Amino acid sequence: MRLNERIERHLKQGILLAGGLAIAGPAAAAIVHSGVVNLPIPLNFDGVYLNVVTGATGSSGGAVAGWDINPYNTSGLSWFVPSMPAGSHGLVRGAGTSTAQVDNLGGAGFYLTYPIDGSATQSFGTGANQTAGATAFTFNSTANIVGFRFLNEATGQVNYGWMRLSLSAGFNTDRAIVEWAYENTGAPIVAGALPPADADGDGVPDGSDNCPAVANPSQADCDSDGVGDACETDPDINLNGIPDNCETGGLVFSVPDDFPTIGSAITAAPNGSIVRVAPGSYPERINFGGKAITVESSGGAAATALDGGGLPGSIVTFISFEGPSSVLRGFTVRNGQGGSPLPQSPQEYTVGGGIHINRASPTIEDCIIENCSAPFGGGVVVYRSSSILRNCTFEGNVASGAGGALFLFRGYGALVEGCTFTGNEAGIGGAIMGSYGWSTIRDCELVANSADWQGSAIRWQYIGNEPDEPPFMTIEGCVITKNESSIFGCAAVSALPNPATMSIEDSQICGNVDRDTQGAYLDLGGNEICDCRADVNQDGIVNSGDLSAVLAAWGPCPGWCPADIDGSGAVDGNDITYVMAAWGAIGPCP
Repeated sequence: MRLNERIERHLKQGILLAGGLAIAGPAAAAIVHSGVVNLPIPLNFDGVYLNVVTGATGSSGGAVAGWDINPYNTSGLSWFVPSMPAGSHGLVRGAGTSTAQVDNLGGAGFYLTYPIDGSATQSFGTGANQTAGATAFTFNSTANIVGFRFLNEATGQVNYGWMRLSLSAGFNTDRAIVEWAYENTGAPIVAGALPPADADGDGVPDGSDNCPAVANPSQADCDSDGVGDACETDPDINLNGIPDNCETGGLVFSVPDDFPTIGSAITAAPNGSIVRVAPGSYPERINFGGKAITVESSGGAAATALDGGGLPGSIVTFISFEGPSSVLRGFTVRNGQGGSPLPQSPQEYTVGGGIHINRASPTIEDCIIENCSAPFGGGVVVYRSSSILRNCTFEGNVASGAGGALFLFRGYGALVEGCTFTGNEAGIGGAIMGSYGWSTIRDCELVANSADWQGSAIRWQYIGNEPDEPPFMTIEGCVITKNESSIFGCAAVSALPNPATMSIEDSQICGNVDRDTQGAYLDLGGNEICDCRADVNQDGIVNSGDLSAVLAAWGPCPGWCPADIDGSGAVDGNDITYVMAAWGAIGPCP
């Protein structure tokens, strides 16, 4: 009978080793196998010492810590096992034709020095050490099985195992240990038994593995369908190894771990997803494409940049009717040069060097927009939009026309909240230009921005009649200081026309050059405004000199003239009314 046929038969019968008895029962599961090693047994008195747990070998017991078995001898094959602790070690041979393969494991611990010479009744000692029923070894064969027990130093347990030997023409010719295996829990082991097949090497037998072809030691199966996540065929469009139907809180598309670019992740992401970007500088332009997704950095704006250096057009665009669920969060948007065309504009305006928002209303949070430029809206343009820009910093942006940092053009309730504007410049509206529609600037700081003309910080203007867009700009809780206009008499906060379509509340507007405010606005209280618009000649007092200046400039005022106190575009009786109301005032005045 062939060895593998015998082993298969005994596996089916469940013949086990335990204390020298063959017992029927289930096969043990925690089997450790050496693999095929073909370890030679030297033809000398030392032989080879073997630790079956570690696989360590040597020519003496002192050279192999915790050794368990020592086959040796020159004229025959003898075996030596440790004698201590008592009862811990033993060995018995089974012949190649033995039915049970291993007949018993011997008795208490002992020195086993009798040679194994092929005799069917060979004694391994005395008494309980008899090899009852054992048959002879087979020469010129690798089908010789020896059973053993040993003390597993790693666990402190006595374990049981088997060892396969290769013998040539006799015991004193070529011989080797082909392989061995043991059960590491202290349970008995079937002679010749091997660990269950584990094709993917993850420590889980194929018969129990929910993903036998792909290593998955955790056996994760998030949807409990019996197929492991590692080889699940359900969609995984964000490529993170987790079936999409198992994820909660929205799919996360990681850049660059799973997607090489932000744009490729946006393309793959469905509505409700998060594109999460690791720290770094990304030289690309992105378009939200109408998707209600969040594109956010994992390390914040200081560590993560969208860099438009050398790339034409706006760096970020929202031009496909995106709403507030389209979110850009935690990026530095920098070096956007030139912007992109404003659709349907009669003069083909180029706008939004950093971010272009057109007929869309996204949410922009915790971003830095810096060193961007365009003719209009050097940093950001918001057109026909109720966008939210919250907790952002605008620095060093330039517009040759209007809105160095931000151009709010026909805003439909746009909100700019908690933002800082520093060092931005434009022809008009150094930091912010607002035109038509209605917008709110709340809890912002505008410091050291500049304009060639009006509104070194904020310029608001409304000309014409568009009843579907009731015009108004609201300034609440802002600090506006150290902003500078190049032309004498121009103001940091400039409003046009009269009657007022701008309100100012709970704000501090002081220390700007040349003026703090100009034009008509509603003072809703709580303000600190440090200059006097009625002091036309700026000599520190409102008197006849200012009245004379108004009269001298009477009539239409093309461009800008200081005597046009209310910013109506003409010097007229309304301006005289301002002067008379403030007559005699020194310093700040109404």
